[in-house]
Amino acid sequence: MNWRIGAALLLLITGSTTAARQADEENAMSKPIVAQTALERQQALWKPTHSPAAEAWLNKYREETRGKPLDPRRFIGTPSGLSHRDIHSVINDRSLGERFFEVHCDLLEPDKSVYIDPVFGDLHGQRRIRAWLVPIMSGQGSEASFDPIFPAVFMDDGEGGTSIDEWQLMQPLDGKWTPIVRGVSVRRYRDGWIRDAVDFFDTSPIRAGLAALSAEGKRVPTLPSWPRVETKVWKLPPAAKFGPGIKTWEARRAERSSGGLITETSGLSNRELHQLIFEGPRRADFDAMVLDLMHPTASIYVDPIFGEIRGQAAIRAWLADIMGKVGNIEFELLQKPVFDGDMSYSEWRQVAVLPNGDRVVMTRGSSIRRYKDGWIIYAADYFDTAPFMDPAIRESSKAAGSTITLEDVLRYRPDLAPAPVATPSLRGVTDILGLTGKTLTLAGTDAPAPADPQSTRVRAAVIRAAIEEIERSGKADISIRRISRAAGVSHNAPYFYFADKQALLMAVAAEGLWRLVDTMEESANGAADPGERHQRLGVGFVKFGLANPGLFRLMGNREITGTNPSRDLLQASIAAAQLFGASVSDVVGRRAGEFIDPKLAAIAGWAMMQGLTSLLIEEQLIPEIIGSTTGESVAEQIAGLFTGLLSGRT
Repeated sequence: MNWRIGAALLLLITGSTTAARQADEENAMSKPIVAQTALERQQALWKPTHSPAAEAWLNKYREETRGKPLDPRRFIGTPSGLSHRDIHSVINDRSLGERFFEVHCDLLEPDKSVYIDPVFGDLHGQRRIRAWLVPIMSGQGSEASFDPIFPAVFMDDGEGGTSIDEWQLMQPLDGKWTPIVRGVSVRRYRDGWIRDAVDFFDTSPIRAGLAALSAEGKRVPTLPSWPRVETKVWKLPPAAKFGPGIKTWEARRAERSSGGLITETSGLSNRELHQLIFEGPRRADFDAMVLDLMHPTASIYVDPIFGEIRGQAAIRAWLADIMGKVGNIEFELLQKPVFDGDMSYSEWRQVAVLPNGDRVVMTRGSSIRRYKDGWIIYAADYFDTAPFMDPAIRESSKAAGSTITLEDVLRYRPDLAPAPVATPSLRGVTDILGLTGKTLTLAGTDAPAPADPQSTRVRAAVIRAAIEEIERSGKADISIRRISRAAGVSHNAPYFYFADKQALLMAVAAEGLWRLVDTMEESANGAADPGERHQRLGVGFVKFGLANPGLFRLMGNREITGTNPSRDLLQASIAAAQLFGASVSDVVGRRAGEFIDPKLAAIAGWAMMQGLTSLLIEEQLIPEIIGSTTGESVAEQIAGLFTGLLSGRT
């Protein structure tokens, strides 16, 4: 697979881009130029029309939060008083910048809200969602642009409303805004709140990018395995009784020869098209029926695997080529399909039906259909393909009769072929989804040039000198002059990169966390299974702390690094937590027996290794008390015990 787009998206999510990690200058209130450019781009593209009530609410929010940092502990328990349509317009106001994520959380139902992310799974309740969303996105989403593919849509679902926002993620690469991945954000509104928030997009490019960057020796966090989000099938009501319009169309269709290009409009209303697709019985010729309703030239089909296919003839040829190879696959609806004038939306899960009758859930996704003049003019399916890489899912797919090969995919997606260069780079990125020219574009919004290499070297030298001073003295009370001499720069040079001593210490703590990630990864290399990997990561954690006691103390000291961490420090913390959390999720996901919340398990494991390391550093725990001779062997025993408890083997 061509991994370059995935690498760019990975950099976005982990915040590892040069611009994001260096242009911040360790000041949490500063805005990198790339973030300013992204904000301007999104402000120009997303222009919601606010009612007076929504405008007043936004003005009040801006006034209350002016000059204040984002607060991941903030909690709003009183409804906003806004209508559901007003809430939708507010959360699409990109003039909020990074506060977009805080506002979104403010409008989530306090206890019953659910957010489902394709990478990190499901989170429940405003507090949990905010604690994850604000820190992980505030430093990263601002450095990319979510360009709208269509204007945001608010649909009347009969229960409060559902909004559909299709977007194209754009990332600045080589001075140009480049399409990365396409997705859809769905929000359901109930009782004055956002109750459900679901994002659908393909995470495989991210994972491919991670693997490639890791192979190059780059510092990148480990993403969790694809999340196993519990799904329940929506209970289908009795099939709708079709009116005379549909019956007339079916009679005309039965008289035609099948398989050819259909150029005569169906004559059906948009509502009748929705009924045929979503409310009637699942018919044997369903795919052929849908093809007959696709516009002969203006129709578009979008698929995460096969890309974009245009025109009824091309879509028909693709379907004839591929659908016979998918095997015994069924799609089960998870929600009542929503129709609102010229558009339908549905959520589903894809199930492999095995020869013995067993049903294996493969992935979950959503579908959008748009109608005009008796035709389907647009059909987009959004789902994550990462589950298809899971050996168990692949075996189930094969058992269900799937015979699709990589060659089948490459006929439609030649851009996914392995890159011919020996050493990949991010230069010359291709449009992986073929959406250039289909998304809205702006003139004069090229991304800024990369940071100056000399500046990067000086900054890194100052950080290295500070770490050496901390380890030599065992104290975090560093001298800027002494560090400058050790780094070989003038005594004023550090202030070109760091606003003050605390900003430098935050950069040192961030570097320490990245080194912790490196040590944990090195320890886990060669692990035979998820359990052994988890145990080795824990050992690597303790090993790092024992080898770098001064740096380890600094990394956990909020009085020194400050209560308002820089973006760089926050992103490094997230990277370390994701590495450990992903491992916990993999172990717990394979656990036999009672369910364990992977988030609680990850926190418990992290707290245990943090405490163990501190006890060993301060010599409050003697290894010999448990028959060991070194701190590392103590870690092996403790981590092994915890891993056994998580896996259900102990």
